[in-house]
Order: sequence, then structure tokens, then C-alpha cells
Amino acid sequence: MFDLKRMIIIFMFFAVPSLSAAVEKPIVTVSILPQKHFVEKIAGDLLEVHVMVAPGASPATYEPDPSQILQLARSQVYFSIGVPFEKAWLPQLARTYPGLQVVATDEGLEKRPIAGHHHHHDGHGHGKKHKHDAGFPDPHVWLSPELVLHQIHVIHGVLKEKFPAFAKDFDEGYGAFVQEVRDTDREIRSILAGRDGGSFFVFHPSWGYFAHDYGLEQIPVEVGGREPTPGELARMIRMARDKNASVVFIQPQFSDRAARIIAESVQAKVVTLDPLAENWRENLLKAARAMEEYVR
Repeated sequence: MFDLKRMIIIFMFFAVPSLSAAVEKPIVTVSILPQKHFVEKIAGDLLEVHVMVAPGASPATYEPDPSQILQLARSQVYFSIGVPFEKAWLPQLARTYPGLQVVATDEGLEKRPIAGHHHHHDGHGHGKKHKHDAGFPDPHVWLSPELVLHQIHVIHGVLKEKFPAFAKDFDEGYGAFVQEVRDTDREIRSILAGRDGGSFFVFHPSWGYFAHDYGLEQIPVEVGGREPTPGELARMIRMARDKNASVVFIQPQFSDRAARIIAESVQAKVVTLDPLAENWRENLLKAARAMEEYVR
């Protein structure tokens, strides 16, 4: 990996005018778009929220660009969530910006191992090489309402401590969002009533916590963080036939080639679900309705 401090110095030389602009709102930074949604639900428009992983990019392989790294000089808090790129970058960024408060919103959660092989299913057990292998902790904790309640509790507490002038506003936003998360959970349970024990195929195993919460089984197509070999693909097709699969879910950040081969082989639908969509409630309800329609 290159010299981060040298890159910042070079970039600052060419970007000084952009840094001279007055910043009216305090800035916080998050890793992925759903976290931006969480912060804005609590803080409203009182803060400026920067996101590291650009839309359409994968947090498994993302590398921040120079302008993003430079912008961190203006950020007061970084809310991490445990996605893979953080492991490589956050230690460097923390050394470069010692005044930046890095807060792990996933700390204290008991994470499940991610399903990295099609013999590892995702229907049971959680509590509070593209970087994902069987046994690697599943980072997709923002797709479980239960686990989101923990994350927004952490965010709320840090924001109140860091920006006490806005404490009352943060309390109001947090209270309203907690209720929204609980309402979302109840609505999903209503949508998926009667689907308990159903299974669905998905290329990348993003929906393990969601599957656990609502009594479903996620069956990933990718094997150990890579596309399946022809032999593995043939076994997946046989499994899809045995389970009368009616859908294979894909997401924009990954190739859909293997998923489409399986779907065409068993006359299943290919449906896109984006686990990184910004509007958290709308996205989870969209996923629930898709599973209501296709999961057996």
C-alpha cells in the first residue's frame, strides 16, 4: 500500500482552495450509505455526513480516493461498521488523523460467520478471496432491525457527547427512529408470516441476519468469496431443482453470471436486491415483499 501521508501532502498542494471554504455544519463520516441514513435520522440536517463507499462499489474491495482521505481532515467522527475495507484503511487513517474519533458501531454484537460455501446455510443462530470466507464474521449487520437498534444507540450516544448543543434534537430524532425500526420489524414479520422455513438463493450472502430474524434460509451461490467452478455450479443447479427454487437474488456490486445460469436452468426469476441502498426502511420492506412473492 502506498505512503498515505505523502499522498495527502501532494493532494493538499493542489487542493488548498477547496479547503478554504467555510464549513457551517460539523462533519461526520461513515463507511456505507445505510449508516448515512441512520445518522441523518437522528441528527436531521444538523450535520454533514460523508460516505466512504461510493454507490455501486463493494465495501469488500473498496479503496478510498485521495479527495475522500483529504476530507477526513475536516471530519470529527468516523462511524465504522465492520465492513472489510475498514480493516485495511482505518488504522492508517487513525494514525494520519489522530484527532478523528473512530467509533465502531458494531462493537458488542455477536456476529455470525458469513456463509461462504453453499453447504453453509443462514437460517439459524446470531446474537447481539474477496474478503468473505466461511468463518469470517458476517459484516451485514445493518440488515437486521434487531442489530440496527444497537448501532443507532451507539451513534446517538456519541453524537450527544460530541455535539452537546444539539442533544435535544438528537434525542427527538433517536426516539422517532427507534420507533420506526420497531415498526419496520413488525411490518416485515407481518409480510413474511407463513414463510417460516422458506429458502432463497442469493449470489452474495448479504442477507444472513435478515434470514435469521425472519425464519428463512439463505443459500449463497458464491463459494468462499468467489464464483463457483463448473462442478460447483452443476451441484448448485441440482440443489436449486431439489428445493424448487423460484428466485435467485443478485446485487449490483457483484457479477450476476453464475446466478443467471442457475436461474435459467431451473426457470427461476432473477431479482435485484441492493443491501447497500440508502433508504433503510424502504429497502428492507422491498426485500420482504420480494421474499413474500418468491420464497417457498
